[in-house]
Amino acid sequence: MSLAPALNAKRASHAVFALAVGGFAIGTTEFAIMGLLQEMVTDLGISVPAGGHVISAYALGVVVGAPVLAALGARMPRKKLAV
Repeated sequence: MSLAPALNAKRASHAVFALAVGGFAIGTTEFAIMGLLQEMVTDLGISVPAGGHVISAYALGVVVGAPVLAALGARMPRKKLAV
């Protein structure tokens, strides 16, 4: 019996877990700021609609930036990318 399949399954489960945690973190940041909208606009001294635009700009940056960073990262060695 070879250990290679067990190692590959373990690495795959770690990768799936890392992706799940990352997805949860990104989703949480986008939804958490909505609950803090009133405090954010008060601290920044802007209107509520302007604060909504700040949240939308962040979400748009995630939508555009994530695939671009993934495409650029695919060409880099994994260790260099992690550092």
